[in-house]
Amino acid sequence: MNVNEFTEDATQRALDLAADMFPKRLGSSTPDEVRVCVGLLARCLSIADTCLLLAREEHEGDLIVMVRTLFEHAVTFAWLVGDRSDSGRRVLMWECYCDGQALKLDNERARWGEPHSISEDTRAQMKALEDRLGAARLPGLADRAAQVDREWASRLGTDPSHRELHSMRNAYSVIFRVGSAFAHPTLAGLAFVSRRERDEHVVDVRPRSLERQSLVSVPLMLATVLAVSAHVFEKPSMEAVNDYLDFLITAGASVGGGQP
Repeated sequence: MNVNEFTEDATQRALDLAADMFPKRLGSSTPDEVRVCVGLLARCLSIADTCLLLAREEHEGDLIVMVRTLFEHAVTFAWLVGDRSDSGRRVLMWECYCDGQALKLDNERARWGEPHSISEDTRAQMKALEDRLGAARLPGLADRAAQVDREWASRLGTDPSHRELHSMRNAYSVIFRVGSAFAHPTLAGLAFVSRRERDEHVVDVRPRSLERQSLVSVPLMLATVLAVSAHVFEKPSMEAVNDYLDFLITAGASVGGGQP
């Protein structure tokens, strides 16, 4: 088994581990923090599934962008439940951020002659939430990643000093920043659709063949997400998550660098 085969297999195993958790039906009285976190967990799994499809089709440039998206969702999920006594307030900060983005979109549409889709009553509720939070706002992604390291250190072994491989803040610099270079129009992104030959440049919509490396980080991100879920929702079981981590370590070592 080579590195690509290992990472694809490891990603699929993680998805299979959570297969019986969804669909999840939540009652109308379910607290917002539970509803939001279950939704983020589902998004993490859905995005990882897309990553796997892109890897199998060798769409490396698009895969990097999706891995970046997975990282952002994983960090936000772990941050929201890092301190259960503060989860309610953190969800409000997240909702306030979402409100702000929705208002920007609605106002932009209105400037082009479209009717407002957000009613005045809803806008008043959004303003009330903003006032309730005072100066508190959703921290930036890098700050959320650093907080995840500190708050989950004793439970997941994340590095609170953000130095080691298993550090979400460290991964931010590697995964999110690199992914951003391909999410936006950059020279780096063009490298996936062009190649230089002896006396010409060849550009094609089908990405050129490159060594697939972006999926390598996905199994470990999924392991982190599932471990957080095991602590918070008791599903999957921590025993199953530990077995999966053992698989990553032992099988990854056997393929020579396949370990995430």
